Amino acid sequence: MPTGIIQYSTLANGAVADENGYTKFSALPSLLLNGINTIAVEVHQASASSSDLGFDLKLIATSMNSSGIQKYNTSDISIVLKGDSKLTAYFDADPVAKSIPVVINEINYKAASDFDTEDWVELSNSCNAAVDLSGWYFHDTDESAKHILPNNTIIGANDYLVLCKDTTMFAAKFPKVKKRVGNFQFGLSSGSEKISLKTQLGEVVDEINFNSSAPWPVNSNGTGRTIELTNAALDNNKGESWTDSKNLYGTPGIANSTLTDIKKEIEEIPASYFLSQNYPNPFNPSTIISYKISEAGRISLKIYDVLGREVAELINEYKQHGVYNLVFNMHNYGLSSGVYFYTLRAGEFVSSRKMVLIK
Repeated sequence: MPTGIIQYSTLANGAVADENGYTKFSALPSLLLNGINTIAVEVHQASASSSDLGFDLKLIATSMNSSGIQKYNTSDISIVLKGDSKLTAYFDADPVAKSIPVVINEINYKAASDFDTEDWVELSNSCNAAVDLSGWYFHDTDESAKHILPNNTIIGANDYLVLCKDTTMFAAKFPKVKKRVGNFQFGLSSGSEKISLKTQLGEVVDEINFNSSAPWPVNSNGTGRTIELTNAALDNNKGESWTDSKNLYGTPGIANSTLTDIKKEIEEIPASYFLSQNYPNPFNPSTIISYKISEAGRISLKIYDVLGREVAELINEYKQHGVYNLVFNMHNYGLSSGVYFYTLRAGEFVSSRKMVLIK
């Protein structure tokens, strides 16, 4: 068997008694790690006089990537083993397939009496590809009351989808928001609540426990405000990652009001290029860096420590003109807490700002 740490081992379902028999074994996909995974199969003959073993090998697997659930079914591989043998298959686990970029992004758990939309929850997709949510389900603490999303439920690339308790009441107040589905048959608590989004296989995509007391936002309980995630890359199970919406009645189907304000700030700057202060700051583990480019060209965005040493290169490529938001996650670069500077270079334009990483 291979050397190293054995994450999981299992026996086949039984011995094979005749030449046409077969057996199988399985392992949970959650046991896979980023990088190279080794699946080793050790086959033993019953006795030294046993004939050579011949069998077909097939891998059937299910994984997640930016397009949702993907099923893989390899072709049969015919193998003949001579005596006691072992077979090792190497698989390169795709890190993208280990996570799905769909998160619970905004929550309306108690509507204002003069603007009653009933409860709704907004999902956001931070990926550059659409994700198929068909068959996924959404539920509160009582999973038996789960709401199953219908077939052909798609959340577009860098887009939003609203899950409604009552689509009719929601549409009456937000007629322009067409990206909505419903109706879920449970109400969200205005005190505390656990809500979950899962795939049709029951795998958790996102799950949060929110409440209406600090450190969670406290001004959204029937006031017409919603609670919104300040950064889709933050841990949305922490109250500090959320804020009361700046827009009365929230921003269903579009970017949260915090992000909208950042973009508006940049677009109102008359300079050709602009580098915004990261938000949040201080941060842990992620923050948003926004910048504006007035002319297409090669740009670079790099992180430096207080001694001026480059510690991360976030961008070094050709970009079209426009406004960009970049999510910087310190876990991808192994940075320790402290003060850092990020610098944008585009042609003769150079701008730097300070950010603080806390742990």
